[in-house]
Amino acid sequence: MILWTGDNTPHDVWKQSVMKNALYTVKMTEFLEENLPNIPVISALGNHEFYPVNVMEIDSTDPVIKSLAKVWSNYLDDEALAMFKKYGYYSQKVLLDDPSWSDVRVISLNSEQCNEMNWYLWSALGDPNNEIAWFESELKKAEAANEKVLLIAHFPSMSCNHAFGARFQALVERYQHLIRL
Repeated sequence: MILWTGDNTPHDVWKQSVMKNALYTVKMTEFLEENLPNIPVISALGNHEFYPVNVMEIDSTDPVIKSLAKVWSNYLDDEALAMFKKYGYYSQKVLLDDPSWSDVRVISLNSEQCNEMNWYLWSALGDPNNEIAWFESELKKAEAANEKVLLIAHFPSMSCNHAFGARFQALVERYQHLIRL
């Protein structure tokens, strides 16, 4: 499988636009589908996908997320795709034919909630887009189903310096017996 954790655009922020930023991910997705068609891809957003860089609106659908949802729809089941379209995060079973992965769930977080340079966080410091509440719910479901969790995100958790980060750390500690990465 391929773990894809974002920052697909060049870091030339002075030359960017919504369409240009999305285009890099579209082209990379097309390349993977053409050259590695049978390998599952597990993806997460980076901060450089957004325009302007680091800035993702809270409580509304960001235009970059809309664009990426279209091209990543082959990688996500219906429920995961619906969640990704709305918030940029998702959860689903790992889609591998190998039986040793049948009890593994991927949780892909939108770590823009941890990006201190995202000025929209000031409008929702506690739990932007209800991601922590959702994350806890997904971990509870995984525990009840005796699943392992493959956790991916772009930013490391120590980047989360507000209430979100404290709650995230508490959940990771509580469910550490499930989380594998």
